Amino acid sequence: MKQKLQYLLGAAVIAILLVAAPLALAEDSTAVSTNTDSSSSGSSQTDTTQNQTQLKERIAKFKTDFKVSLTSAQQSKIKLRCTASQTTVGSLNVKFSDKVKVRTQAYTELGKHLSDIITKLKAAKIDTTQLQDQKTVLDTKISNYKTDLDKYTQALSDIKSVACVSDPAAFQAALDAARAAHQTLTTDAADIRSYVTGTIKTTLKTLRTQLSDKSKSSTSGSAE
Repeated sequence: MKQKLQYLLGAAVIAILLVAAPLALAEDSTAVSTNTDSSSSGSSQTDTTQNQTQLKERIAKFKTDFKVSLTSAQQSKIKLRCTASQTTVGSLNVKFSDKVKVRTQAYTELGKHLSDIITKLKAAKIDTTQLQDQKTVLDTKISNYKTDLDKYTQALSDIKSVACVSDPAAFQAALDAARAAHQTLTTDAADIRSYVTGTIKTTLKTLRTQLSDKSKSSTSGSAE
C-alpha cells in the first residue's frame, strides 16, 4: 500500500513537470492592430438578435474602458486592412483553441491526481491538511484561468464579428480587449506554473519522504 502511494506521489511530481511546460498562447492573434474584414458582417447577420445586442454592449464597454479614440488616418488604415485581419484572427483562434484544450486537460488531470493522492494518504494515516489547502488554492487559480480564457476567446470572436469598415473604433476596442485579456491569461498560466512547481511539488516530495520514513519504521519494528 505504502509503496503504491510512493509511486503515486512520484507520478504526481512528473505530472507537475508536464503542467509546468510553457503554455503556447497565440501571441499573433492579438497583434493584428491594422487588420479586419467587412466580410464578417455577412456572418454576423446570422447571429441572433440577442447575440448582436450583447456584442454591441461589450464593444461599448470596451470603447469606454480602453478610451478608444481614433484619428481619421487611423480609421482609414483599419478600414483598408480589417478584412484580412478578421480572417487571420479566425484561423489563429482555431489553433489557439487546440493548444488550450491540451493545457486545460492537463490542469484537470492534475487536480484529479491530487484528489486521489489525498484520499490514499488519508487512508494511510498521513496528514494531508497542507496538501488539501494547497489544492484548494490551485483549484481557484485554475478556475480564474478558465474564466479569463473565456474572456480572451470572446474578445477574439468579437474582433472577427464587428463591422470594422463601418465602425473601425469597434475593431480597435475589441483588439484592445483581446490584448488585455491575453496578458491576464499569460499571468494566470505563469502563476499556476509557479505555484505548482514551487509549492505543491515541494509538499508532495515532503509527503513522499514522510511515507518512506514511516514505511522504514514499520519494517524495522516488524524485524525486531
